[in-house]
Amino acid sequence: MSANPVPDKIRVTFNDPSLFVGTVGNTMDKTSKSIEKYLPSQFSTKPGSQAVVVEQTVQTVAQTTKVVVATNFLLNSFISAALNQLWNMINTQQVIILMPLFKVQLPGNA
Repeated sequence: MSANPVPDKIRVTFNDPSLFVGTVGNTMDKTSKSIEKYLPSQFSTKPGSQAVVVEQTVQTVAQTTKVVVATNFLLNSFISAALNQLWNMINTQQVIILMPLFKVQLPGNA
């Protein structure tokens, strides 16, 4: 389906035209094995028509998708930095808690 002002052309070719009934008589003309017709434009290109509205919606969705991807990238960067600090804190706590298993002598005021 096209919104192009130039009509589309469709061609149907039959391998055995004797199997089809034509408009003239009971059988299709055996000399022509194909039918060719021009299809009119399926969508109007006038302002406010369905094709124009669909095109505007597609452009809006494309822009929104670009903004969402960019925002996701930025938020992911910030969250990654914050989670990296949290992960380092958890690793440090594990080392401090597991020090007695290695029999590390700690002074009483530590």
